[in-house]
Amino acid sequence: MLGNRYQGWPGRKWLDIRRLGLLGPIMGSRTDVCAAKGFDAIEPDNMDGYRNKTGCSPTYAGQLRYDTWLAEKAHEREISPSP
Repeated sequence: MLGNRYQGWPGRKWLDIRRLGLLGPIMGSRTDVCAAKGFDAIEPDNMDGYRNKTGCSPTYAGQLRYDTWLAEKAHEREISPSP
């Protein structure tokens, strides 16, 4: 589920957002933690993988699918997905 290294950030790698069946439970759990801690919002980062050399080859449509899915999970937990 990990792609190329993210330039300028040692230790960071792109996630393969095409594999939502595997990535979804992980991101859902992380969103649960944010909600349990009383956060008002989550701040998804690097939401433009389709424009970068991620090593995973996401498409614009796939990026939009993942972004929408993550926003829906945040709303289900009554927190906002910050832009």
